[in-house]
Amino acid sequence: MNDNNIITHRYIEFRYIILGTNGNVLEKIETPVHYIQGTDNDVFPTIEKALNGCVMGDRVRVAMTAEESYGQSLKELIHIDNINNVPPQYRKVGAQVEFQSNQGDKREFQVTKIKNGKVTLDGNHPLAGKDLTFLIEVTSARDATDDEIKQGHGIDPSTIMH
Repeated sequence: MNDNNIITHRYIEFRYIILGTNGNVLEKIETPVHYIQGTDNDVFPTIEKALNGCVMGDRVRVAMTAEESYGQSLKELIHIDNINNVPPQYRKVGAQVEFQSNQGDKREFQVTKIKNGKVTLDGNHPLAGKDLTFLIEVTSARDATDDEIKQGHGIDPSTIMH
């Protein structure tokens, strides 16, 4: 293991492509995302485990079940309503609307279908319920600063004031 290996408390950047079960590209992220290995972060545990020990430039293929990634699609997050009850700006497939519960929780819903005067709004992640393969390329691996470790993610250089 060398000084560039991905281990706990290392700042990591990677790009990725998500493939469906038939190999089709579902999402491609060219701008690297970043996190701190081994901290409370937003990276799927299966991916973090797969990257452990890798170095900058490594490419990793990670197959994940729906449960390991975005979870199963939940029926309670799918709502069908009469189109006349929906504001005009949300009467097209792909439109997104944010709803807030009585407890103050917010969730994005997307219009996924319009048929027979009905609108279907889905609050599930678009990739929920799907087995996926992530093709990952590690673009950076360095020691994280103490502040980055506390935050669980790297400092975005574009937010630093000069």
